[in-house]
Amino acid sequence: MTLVIKDYCDGNKLELTVEVGLVTTGATYGIWNTAIWDTTLWGFSETWTDISAYVKRLSASRVFSRPVRIWSAASLGVDLNDQDGRFSPDNLTGPYVVAGLSSIRPGCGIRTKFTYAGVNYPIFKGYIDEWAEDWEGIEGPRTGVATTPITATDEWTRITAAPAVTVAPVGAGELFGARVNRLLDAAGSTAPRAIDAGSATMQATDLSSDPVQDLELTCDSEGGSILIDGSGTIVAKRKYALIEETRSTTVQVTFGDGPGEVPWSAIETAPLNLSGLINRAAYTRVDGTQQVFSDVNSVALYGPAGDKSSNIDQLICTDDAQALSLATWSVMAHKDPQALVTGLTVPVSCLTDWLPTLLGLQHMDLVKVVRRPPSSTSHTMTRYCFIDGIDYEVADGKVDIKFTFTSATKYMEFSTSKWDVGLWDSALWFA
Repeated sequence: MTLVIKDYCDGNKLELTVEVGLVTTGATYGIWNTAIWDTTLWGFSETWTDISAYVKRLSASRVFSRPVRIWSAASLGVDLNDQDGRFSPDNLTGPYVVAGLSSIRPGCGIRTKFTYAGVNYPIFKGYIDEWAEDWEGIEGPRTGVATTPITATDEWTRITAAPAVTVAPVGAGELFGARVNRLLDAAGSTAPRAIDAGSATMQATDLSSDPVQDLELTCDSEGGSILIDGSGTIVAKRKYALIEETRSTTVQVTFGDGPGEVPWSAIETAPLNLSGLINRAAYTRVDGTQQVFSDVNSVALYGPAGDKSSNIDQLICTDDAQALSLATWSVMAHKDPQALVTGLTVPVSCLTDWLPTLLGLQHMDLVKVVRRPPSSTSHTMTRYCFIDGIDYEVADGKVDIKFTFTSATKYMEFSTSKWDVGLWDSALWFA
């Protein structure tokens, strides 16, 4: 049973579904001293169980830890109505108990989605970390309000927890995508994947490092990115995805205060300053020679500013030319100071016409933000941004989505300066 957030006058409904991998009374299990090898399932089988009817509040956050580059474990919080005690791990007479054992336990799978006009929009898929119990308004036995808050994180947390198991060095010369797949396999991840092949080749690895550190280093050595989408799929993007893929080169939606633009309820901006400026990058691969690229005009205007990322002196690409390409790419994308729109919040429940677009927005999508301030009749602030994070808040029949952004301005210059459309001396030419 889905939870109806809002009925619209056009006959459509905005619905929320929350499902948990719980053991039900019909599940099959095996006991160690009665089961027969190869004929009985050992352990409990999980069934996706719809608990939407008990949801009081939901919040989800999915964001990069470094702008459109390295993922941060997504989080989910759900408050459940537990007035009948079904979500209490102490209740051994509830609906999720088999053979005297409760399936209310850490590690259960959980997935959530919105549905509108018959289309599903995944929000989050991961694993429950905690089941808690809250009681309010107790004035005597069996009185008050019972709530079960649960928290969950996505596949990234499981990859982080996986131990590093050292092997003989393998994978010399393999491309970015092959290395990402190797690292995910070594971490025991069985999540679905959508991995670009990439362009950078990697040095051999003995898999002795922390899996997440290795994934970060691989992404930095490609200049690519890694994330986990709302369906739980691990997505790894190649170096030039931001200037080649349609969703990153074509504006998906315009947020603004004018006709045909999606309004917001709150907006966050950062002043024009030198934060994030990189105009002199020095990158070094393991066993290589330091490669330096500078933009002389930017250095003259603002002074030298380097890339402070932790992996720039331990890249694992196979040759110095690839390291120089990364240094060049970094400078060209960050050599100019920019005034940024860092985030905005949209009250989704109020915007029927824009619901499919807003619910379908993804990380790394290109969006435009327009403001028309009172300081001038002609001045308009326009910012092009990549979606860096998406937060959902569902409560009291309302849905708010907060988007966080990183600048897309310089990348747009690259995406419009291909060799077959650019002009010498008037467009950027890039490898």
